[in-house]
Amino acid sequence: MKTEERPDIRAHYLGILQDIIEGRRAIPELRLTRHLEPNVAHISELELCPMKPYYARTLPEQPPLSEQAVLQFTRGRLFERMIAAELPVKEKDGISGTVDGELNGGLIEVKSTATDMGNFTPAKAFSWWLQRSKGYAVLHDTDSLSLVVWFLVGDIWTAKTTKTDLRAWTLTFTKDELDANWAHLIGERAKMFACINDGALPDEAWVKSRRKGFECGGCRYSCLCPYFNCGGM
Repeated sequence: MKTEERPDIRAHYLGILQDIIEGRRAIPELRLTRHLEPNVAHISELELCPMKPYYARTLPEQPPLSEQAVLQFTRGRLFERMIAAELPVKEKDGISGTVDGELNGGLIEVKSTATDMGNFTPAKAFSWWLQRSKGYAVLHDTDSLSLVVWFLVGDIWTAKTTKTDLRAWTLTFTKDELDANWAHLIGERAKMFACINDGALPDEAWVKSRRKGFECGGCRYSCLCPYFNCGGM
């Protein structure tokens, strides 16, 4: 993967925020979109804990979100949706995706994080960010995507400073990187629908391979999940 920092893209999205703050632009509607087409997996379902997409697709009624989850989702969703403008859904091989925007013909994915920006580089980005970015590139028949990252807390953890920032990079992937990632997504899709169609819970090894520690707090399915706070997971 090659990376190039893009101050021009940064300036464009800072301009959008400037217009919002000064009243020249409205904040877009804040809505958590659900992508639950039969036999089509959204890329977001193929990263992190597989219990979430399993329960989302098999329960007739969804448990309510906790207060913590509402606050957490609102924070991330609000910051990202303020500058994102989702493109129409693309689908290939039973996998779909919705990219956050397009600028001068290039794909844009918007993220926000409480990670220290001084320690951040695209190569060290969260693995699920890169997995999704590569998947979106395949869906749009390109080898690149620009990542716009809003650093919410600056360098509060390392330098004790709260100067926030917005930065952007263009990521260009090799064919091997894209092919390997797409093959992985196809495999995860197959496992997900096998569980759903067979009525079998994702097994513990698979959950452990995908779930991150931060996911359980506020998860709407924790009251149902057999792996919640179990076995050190």
